[in-house]
Amino acid sequence: MEQASYDIPARQATPRQCAELAGVLQRLSDELRDYAAALAFGGGQPPESGSIDPDEFRRRGEAE
Repeated sequence: MEQASYDIPARQATPRQCAELAGVLQRLSDELRDYAAALAFGGGQPPESGSIDPDEFRRRGEAE
């Protein structure tokens, strides 16, 4: 994701990279939204450690 923060403004990111990053960010957003909702109702467990893989986007980029 860090590399994407440079590639996107420099217009060097491919459409596929943008789409894959969007998918990762959507899953992260969903996890955070669910966690926030649970906290609001007095519960809440942090997202599972394996639910979001921080290296997923980087590994996909290496596969190309």
